[in-house]
Amino acid sequence: MPLALAAQARGDDVAWVVRTDRDAADAARHGLRTVRGWGAFVATLRAGVVVVTHGFGDVSRAGVHGAYVVHLWHGIPLKHLHRDAPGWLRIAGVPDVGPVRTLLREAHRRSASRIRLLPVASERAASRLRSALGLGPDVVRVLGDARVDVLAAGDDVARRAAATALLDRSGARGRATVLYAPTWRDGKPDPAVPTADEWQRIAAWLALHDARLVVRSHPHGLGDYAAGPAVSERIGLLGHDALVDVTPALPGVDLLVTDFSSIAYDAATLDVPTLLLAPDVASYAAARGLYDAYAAFSGGRHERTWDGLLAWASEVAEPGAARDERLAHARVLVADHVRLLGGSTARVLQAIDAGLGHGEAPAEPVAPASIVATWRDGERMRLRIDPGATTPVGVRLRGARETIAGDLVVVAGLVEASVPLTRARWGGPALVLPSDAWVVEVVDATGARIELAPPASLPRTELALDARIAVEAREASVAIVLAPPLTDAERAPGAQRALQRRHLAAPAPAPAPVVMLEAFYGTAASCNPAGIDRALAALRPEIERAWSTVDGSVPIPAGAVRVVEGSEAWWRARAGARALVVNDWLRKRQRRMPHQRVLQTWHGTPLKRLALERAGQGLRTRVASIREGRRWDVLLAQNPFAAEHLRAAYAFRGPVWELGYPRGDVLRSGDRDAVRARLGVPSDVRVALYAPTWRDDRVALVDHVDVAALAAVLGDGWRVVVRGHARSYAGGGLELHGAGVVDATTYPDVAELLVAADVLVTDYSSVMFDAAGIELPTVFAVPDLDDYRDRLRGFTFDLAAAAPGPFARTLDEVAAAVLAAGPHDGWAERRAAWRARFAPLDDGHAGERVVERMIAEGMLDGRSAASAQRT
Repeated sequence: MPLALAAQARGDDVAWVVRTDRDAADAARHGLRTVRGWGAFVATLRAGVVVVTHGFGDVSRAGVHGAYVVHLWHGIPLKHLHRDAPGWLRIAGVPDVGPVRTLLREAHRRSASRIRLLPVASERAASRLRSALGLGPDVVRVLGDARVDVLAAGDDVARRAAATALLDRSGARGRATVLYAPTWRDGKPDPAVPTADEWQRIAAWLALHDARLVVRSHPHGLGDYAAGPAVSERIGLLGHDALVDVTPALPGVDLLVTDFSSIAYDAATLDVPTLLLAPDVASYAAARGLYDAYAAFSGGRHERTWDGLLAWASEVAEPGAARDERLAHARVLVADHVRLLGGSTARVLQAIDAGLGHGEAPAEPVAPASIVATWRDGERMRLRIDPGATTPVGVRLRGARETIAGDLVVVAGLVEASVPLTRARWGGPALVLPSDAWVVEVVDATGARIELAPPASLPRTELALDARIAVEAREASVAIVLAPPLTDAERAPGAQRALQRRHLAAPAPAPAPVVMLEAFYGTAASCNPAGIDRALAALRPEIERAWSTVDGSVPIPAGAVRVVEGSEAWWRARAGARALVVNDWLRKRQRRMPHQRVLQTWHGTPLKRLALERAGQGLRTRVASIREGRRWDVLLAQNPFAAEHLRAAYAFRGPVWELGYPRGDVLRSGDRDAVRARLGVPSDVRVALYAPTWRDDRVALVDHVDVAALAAVLGDGWRVVVRGHARSYAGGGLELHGAGVVDATTYPDVAELLVAADVLVTDYSSVMFDAAGIELPTVFAVPDLDDYRDRLRGFTFDLAAAAPGPFARTLDEVAAAVLAAGPHDGWAERRAAWRARFAPLDDGHAGERVVERMIAEGMLDGRSAASAQRT
């Protein structure tokens, strides 16, 4: 609206498209002419300039033709948008197939190509929107955000008085104003909607501080907050019906509470302290994707409960270190994301005039520092930076899941930054960083990121360090884009389909003395295939062990060779190997050669129902499960119970080897002190290993247990080691940090973590059956037991009746059970029965038995199953 009013004030003919009487009345109060229905179509068709904020549906989609289209974005983006967002080509109820995705991609491209001007507040925001919409710097320009001009207009007293009047529409009463403004969650309700008890505690806090809570839900958000005003007159709702745009109300806010909303950036320009309440930070970050690490957005702290939030608010409400920290973080947000504040409406109008051929375009701000050159120096990337008037003090690499520190020195008046391309983890060899776009961030003494102009030329893409390395201009800096080391021919459009067709049509190659192994779709070299690898190296060292991995960052066992998925070498190994050893579904279409056998080890005894045993599976899924079972020659089972259910789940008709699990062999031979040393855990503390499984309805690390809070309750004599599921990490689960917490999600072997642990805390993960081999005390953290058992997956047996440890639903219950766990905790008899049922053969020699069986059946000699039986 600021742009419309300014255009009208200078004499332009402005028409405001409305859909409701309320919208029309609001526009009339500002003196704007309104149109709707057919009138909106005609006005849009005739307009020389069309301005939208959320898309062409704001006006008349069919009428946008030939106009100069201006898209005023509705906030600085934190969460991924459009092309950058996971699932951006999926629509509920529409088949997710190639032709549909192609049509949607083209529709997005055509829609975005009609935008002529998209003004933003900073080069960092511009970089994100250019990526999201596929637009260039000639369209997405740093002119400021007209929406927030109101925050810089007039004097402080007048702004606050006007804002307070808007907040009064909520009906809440109090001296100070706390605004709760959560974002929307793609059709899911706000997980932080207070319970009845929490509303009571919120009301008590407000009374204590003579404050009011104004709840401003997102226009598309879900959640019932009506119980709040019923509890106290200090709580009120400020819905879209009462106030269309909340921005003018921000000068009246004393404390902001939000989660992922861009309102935090707006409030930061006013020095309003912001507290973050995000119970679902891991799942939201993975499902939507974030342009920034959440810790950078939050300042390193967020709360998961209203009780924690209220305690934090008490600290910030009064002058002191806590309030100073929040204000300092607000200034960092502004420095990072807002180059221009105020006067944006005039600049946008000037840019529109220039775009129509009238006058000069407004100048855009120049980056205060610049990258002079960047180059690879062995295992590091170096950047020479002209700092200008800035004072860089540090450099880091920021990826989707973690941040890695670099080095910074001054050379002849220029700053030279150096960031690693490889690293060694958990005592292993130095390997290239995981595939990702790693943004180089140079920071000043306040922690703010310094905007850097990219160099005149960027290094050429190269294959080195077992990776494909490219450097691109991104995020007001450069990003080092690491990808699997595929050649141009291997990664060209259609190349993988061509390689697959060639593999399926080619004559069977001569069998090679190779066993190809893969675990968790190539994201690790672990689990049962790793146990078989160890036994192969000992019993048949002449056999080559080829590990299939997604990229060069996955550590593989000593003496093995790496074949990266999709490479020519990968396809050759897959065709020539005498045996394929996998622990999950085979990826891509597989042609089993006459000399070849497939050993499916699976990755755990099934508590949760799988494939055909799951209720409600569609025909397509059931057919796929049956076809997958037909691709295996042999199935490995940890115990008779697993053999029965795995056979049924995949309608498997071949032999099942009940030989124990090779992944558990290390439980007998592992070096507890050595594992703890690799984890950085002292030998004299106790370790609680938290190892939850994944969830079908989320792709991020399951965080039902607040591990930082658990570590605090357990105290200095404990460490909480977190092992997220492989699928959680692949989905973007964030690394966890905190006093007493070790994130071991990327540790190569979960069995070694069991060796290091004193107590296992899990939910429904099959790690519970591995722990049985050493009768490790186990606590079941199951706050979502009913939902998981009855809705998500279903169980193969009554866990409560047989579990070798207590169930806990709250943090306090988990902590109490962990502290009580041990030889005399009353669960020893259950643990012994559990071991006898589920781990009778986990004696440290399962890998040897499997390899000896493979040898006996001719799997390592390239004989088919039939010929092995004849022999």
